[in-house]
Amino acid sequence: MKSQGVTADFVLVYIGPSVKYLTSSPSAETEKLAAGVLMDLESNIETLAQLGIRQEICAVATSIFKIDNKTLFPVLNLVANGFISLIGYQAQGYHLVPVF
Repeated sequence: MKSQGVTADFVLVYIGPSVKYLTSSPSAETEKLAAGVLMDLESNIETLAQLGIRQEICAVATSIFKIDNKTLFPVLNLVANGFISLIGYQAQGYHLVPVF
């Protein structure tokens, strides 16, 4: 994008099961499934924040997956409902780029 002179404005909204990996206290099952990737995830999330990319995490998802919101990575902005947040961004002209 830089080479094309494009200044991007991104907002990442984490919803669904992905929230299980965005905590400093993942469950034993999550740790087992993610093996050595959890530290990389935390580092990448921090790097994205340093680049000015806003990141939001859905409180509905953290509740469903029993994540203590106090253990979320500090750079993540907790929003009441990630889908409502996405609808709001779309109303402002943002476009979805789903990543599964």
